[in-house]
Amino acid sequence: MSGMDGVLRGFDIAASGMRTEMERAEVVASNLANMHVTRGPDGQPYRRRTLVVEETKAGTFMQALRGTASPARDLAGTRVTKVVPDDTTPFLPRFDPGHPHADKDGFVLTSNVDFFKEMVEMSVIQRSFEANVATMQAYRGMVQSALQNLRA
Repeated sequence: MSGMDGVLRGFDIAASGMRTEMERAEVVASNLANMHVTRGPDGQPYRRRTLVVEETKAGTFMQALRGTASPARDLAGTRVTKVVPDDTTPFLPRFDPGHPHADKDGFVLTSNVDFFKEMVEMSVIQRSFEANVATMQAYRGMVQSALQNLRA
């Protein structure tokens, strides 16, 4: 690790957090886009998806933004390890006897995506992204102050 890598460590951590939040936003958008799908390729309604996030070695600032960070680097951050289906929330039955996927009693199983839960999730993502941007700005100010002190 070069001397400059240590100075940019704060940017690396915040950038990896921003990348994670962008991936969370993509999953929420996918959940919302598919919430009315009553039958997928497996014959079941669309199942809400969530992310598994872990602390990781993020690589450099630009690698974290591009998602090409090397796990061999010794820089902290976060990353998405996988997208998993939400098996804890059941599908919801809806009475709609005219629907092509209705059972003999007129009920259709619908997705386990809750619109309001997804909107709250999107709000949390936005706040987290903003916090990472504020962290980058504060860290930039500290680096600038340190450089000015070194020049003096």
